[in-house]
Amino acid sequence: MVNTLRRELTARQAKVLKAVEDFILGHGYAPEISLDIDAESFAKEVAPARTFGFVSDLASYRSRGLALGSSLENTIGLDDEKVVNPPLRFPDEFVRHKVLDLLGDLALLGRPVLGHFRAWRAGHALHLQAVRFLLGRS
Repeated sequence: MVNTLRRELTARQAKVLKAVEDFILGHGYAPEISLDIDAESFAKEVAPARTFGFVSDLASYRSRGLALGSSLENTIGLDDEKVVNPPLRFPDEFVRHKVLDLLGDLALLGRPVLGHFRAWRAGHALHLQAVRFLLGRS
């Protein structure tokens, strides 16, 4: 388990890959998802989920060389109250993208991963901390 500042990522042994993600965004969207991951479910249920961000932050990101390929065609844009470029691909697309982030970071292990992963308010930094732990480099 990796736990920092009210963020948590736990892993248990399992014979399948399972991801449970809790995510707090607001905007009235589903904050939790639980998926058994295999090649088919990944392709249908996880891979299509787009990243997301506040439109008001985009100029700042770009000035720092970040989000250079981002557009409202490939990213869910948010303002303070709503999605500015609906529709979502899934009612819970935000949390599906968080699962995609987790799986992408776990891919850095360089080998197939089986286990039951539960993330709460996690992000790339916490995922990478877990990868280092799993590699014995904590």
